[in-house]
Amino acid sequence: MNLSWYFNRLRSMGPAEILHRVRERWRKTAIKKRHQGWHGFPSAQARPIWQNLHARVMSASPGQREQIAASADAFLSGRFEALGQTWPEAALAAPYDQLWHLDPVSQTSWPGSETYCFDVRIDYGGGKGDIKYAWEVNRLQILPVLAADYCLDGTSSRLSAIEELLASWYAHNPPFRGIAWMSGIEIALRAVNILAMLDLVQEKLSPQTREQATRILAASAHWLEHFPSHHSSANNHRVAELAGLYLIALFRDQMTASSGASAELRAELQKQILRDGTGAEQSPTYGAFTAELVLHCAQAARERGDPFPQDTDDRLRAFADFIFVLGAGRFGDDDEGRVVCLGREDDYPITVASAINRYCGGSPVTHEDFRALFFPAADSGPDASPEGLFVYQEGGYLYGGEGSETI
Repeated sequence: MNLSWYFNRLRSMGPAEILHRVRERWRKTAIKKRHQGWHGFPSAQARPIWQNLHARVMSASPGQREQIAASADAFLSGRFEALGQTWPEAALAAPYDQLWHLDPVSQTSWPGSETYCFDVRIDYGGGKGDIKYAWEVNRLQILPVLAADYCLDGTSSRLSAIEELLASWYAHNPPFRGIAWMSGIEIALRAVNILAMLDLVQEKLSPQTREQATRILAASAHWLEHFPSHHSSANNHRVAELAGLYLIALFRDQMTASSGASAELRAELQKQILRDGTGAEQSPTYGAFTAELVLHCAQAARERGDPFPQDTDDRLRAFADFIFVLGAGRFGDDDEGRVVCLGREDDYPITVASAINRYCGGSPVTHEDFRALFFPAADSGPDASPEGLFVYQEGGYLYGGEGSETI
């Protein structure tokens, strides 16, 4: 990034954001000197987040079982695709030493443990392409898939792969070194998937693997607490960070921290999903990503017997209603961000809306996929197909029989 970029970026900031950036820079410098390994982040006893997730996985439909097995088989056979790219088969073989910093397009590696995370330059002039490719595999979204398949099939290779993957990631990504620690949204998504994996198979894992997982979560919480996305960096980034903080706090039984993260998360939902159900970022997929993050937290809160207030459910349901009216319509940005997944999803907003209706008891519930296993089906309301003319004044959309347009 050149000087003109920084100058223009600075001009767009108000005094409060400039002060925030100065303080953030100071914290980044301080942490660089203070944290040099995992010893500063103690392990903890694993506590369930989605307490009934294992039972729901065990009751998966034949179609869900087939999808989970296919995704696990593909990864263990050396096939991984994301963001339109295919990773080289050699990188997907244990002990996975080549996987975490590899750019699958240029076949070169981003900086790893030798480089402090905030010293890594991610501009496009370094010959490594788009950092999002390398970040994608570091989300560890394959872990709950392998765990679910192990629960259903009992094949030991799935459990071995989980332990090898986590051990490799732990060895090659100490806090706060390399590309995996650069972005709060990436750290939060990785934490959610580690927590889901632990809920499914923690009793089957070795003590060493459980210790590694809990140390990763402790370091993740520390990062998320110290480098929040505020001002122009907020939006769905802040939602992800708060979701990660909330779920890790539940895992660590830190009720004060979980209460604070919960309140801020619910307030952020009200900003990102407008009252009419449209997304503030003018993108159904970004709205779905925000909704999915909040939905996982709401489900965890419900299973603990401390559900979120009704206004959270109402806002989620409003988003689901909007998506079902929209149907397969697409507009706005889509970086293919997902919280839990089996792979590419062309109908992502619809699957999230369906999950919301499972959680809220709405109708229709149209998808029975991997994501649906996180949310037990509540009593459904009457089936209703959206018809007629729909005006979304806050979002600025008019939807009728011929489609949608901005107003």
